[in-house]
Amino acid sequence: MGHVIGVIPASGGVGASTIAAVLAVRAAETGQPVVAVDLDRFGGRLDVVLGVEQEPGWRWDRLRRVAGVVDGAGLARELPRAGAVAVLAGASRVVGAERADPGKGPAMDWRRVLPDVVAGLAAAHRITVLDLPRDVIVVDAVAPLLDAWVTVVGTTVPQLASAATSVPLLRRLVDAACARSGDVLRRPCEPWLVLRGARIEDEVADAVCDHLDAPVLGRLRDDLRLVSDVTGGVAPGSRGRGPAVEVADELLLRLVSRPPLDLAASADPATGGRAASEGPATGAGSADGWRWSA
Repeated sequence: MGHVIGVIPASGGVGASTIAAVLAVRAAETGQPVVAVDLDRFGGRLDVVLGVEQEPGWRWDRLRRVAGVVDGAGLARELPRAGAVAVLAGASRVVGAERADPGKGPAMDWRRVLPDVVAGLAAAHRITVLDLPRDVIVVDAVAPLLDAWVTVVGTTVPQLASAATSVPLLRRLVDAACARSGDVLRRPCEPWLVLRGARIEDEVADAVCDHLDAPVLGRLRDDLRLVSDVTGGVAPGSRGRGPAVEVADELLLRLVSRPPLDLAASADPATGGRAASEGPATGAGSADGWRWSA
């Protein structure tokens, strides 16, 4: 079983999808299997950020009738790829189709399908990166599967005010979802904060850390190279340099230095969270073999 890391914005306009994309691209640099999953049902376009929106392959609409934990390796072979990263996107297609033709069939049961798909992919990949929206249904469904979650916090006054409200709410939501799943092995829920803004002073970082009672693990100033890469269809992080790459590498090293959680054999949140693997992930518990050079 590999590691699962979620990236979620504390407010709008902080580039959480871009950071999720960089994490996936940098993780794949090791040669290990990596998948990036877009979970935003109302407009997520991680495929656009990674430059694969025109590539053939399965999207979420092919998984509406999933029942039980999926074959993650088999699913990955059907997905479009950004370099070495398998990409599952298009959640908004499902919602759009259901709204356009509500009589076509029953709506997708996101609370049931999401854990089954994510658990299957996590069983087949060393790193699974989830691009999470601020959506109660989605966060509640996948929270028991997370080894770590990154919250991206903007540094303007409105963004900081939003973070002051949303981060404690997200923390309670994740804790409650894990408690319902019977996840007694889970580590304490601690978001990893990444600050995003034009200018990030030490005083601001210290104040955010103190107020939200969570560590600030990265500071990411606005980077025009990322904008240029996405505009040109280049997967962000693939150039192997820049502040976003440095932040992603730090998060990945911290992630792989802890063993992935090995929970119950079912991905159903009512019966224990993630599907168990046949054995521990290669290198679990250490960062051996995980080295990046910016």
